[in-house]
Amino acid sequence: MNTMIPQSALLGEAVAFEANIPLLWQPLQMPLGDVQLMSLNRENIGALQTMQFIDEYFPGQVDDSDQLNGDLARIEFKLNLLMELFGKWLQANSVQPEQRWVKMHSRGLEWIEVVPLIAPIPIGSFGILTLHLEPKYPGAIRLYAQVVDESPLPDEAFRLAVRFEGLAPNVQNWLDKIVFRFHRRTIAYRKQQTQRDCA
Repeated sequence: MNTMIPQSALLGEAVAFEANIPLLWQPLQMPLGDVQLMSLNRENIGALQTMQFIDEYFPGQVDDSDQLNGDLARIEFKLNLLMELFGKWLQANSVQPEQRWVKMHSRGLEWIEVVPLIAPIPIGSFGILTLHLEPKYPGAIRLYAQVVDESPLPDEAFRLAVRFEGLAPNVQNWLDKIVFRFHRRTIAYRKQQTQRDCA
């Protein structure tokens, strides 16, 4: 379901991006303890650093005005191709959550559900949100979150909003970088689409 998510009080004017990504919400019966949060933060910092490394090492644009840059471009293309093939192989041999249309910033996330829930998700409840953000990286981040809003949308869909909880400072810092990077990509894509429409 490719649709814009209405602006909400959760996001406000924060830097955010919208995308269609694999997402899984796992409700919790009780809040996580300190030991569980530490383990989750360690897991997430590794995944976020890997995603940032992939983006920096394979920027997609290399100035090949000289021989050295041309050689580097060819090497990066080959490595990029290998990573994409490896990622597709992992995805084919693992089960990913269904894709959802999301709006995300570094403090929370909203997503659209298009099928009726088996059980209601009450405001104030906690859960684990699994997100596959980077197509070139088959791994996921798992964020501890609290439901802060739920509202109906047309066509029997509804919007859920959660606020991330228990993020360690270093995880929050890396998440800020990832969200800002995706935000810039969204702006660049929209500019390209506008230029094509005007051509």
